[in-house]
Amino acid sequence: MDKKLAKDIRRFSLITNTAFSIITTIFMGVGLGMLLDYLFEKEYWTPICSVFFTFVAIYNFIKVILTITKMDEKKKINNEKKD
Repeated sequence: MDKKLAKDIRRFSLITNTAFSIITTIFMGVGLGMLLDYLFEKEYWTPICSVFFTFVAIYNFIKVILTITKMDEKKKINNEKKD
């Protein structure tokens, strides 16, 4: 497998993994909030955990996008050196 194809597959896998990661993170927050609501017999834990875990998911999404951007910048630099 050539290097270009391997990098493209890696980029694609990062993007697809990010989608599942966002959904899983938010569902974990909702689940934790519902569990805490049940255990402590309060009604405010689900929204708090949902919002917090949504911010965590957004942070992870931005981190992955920055990683992909750095990969693209390295690719451009390497292409310029070859020319």
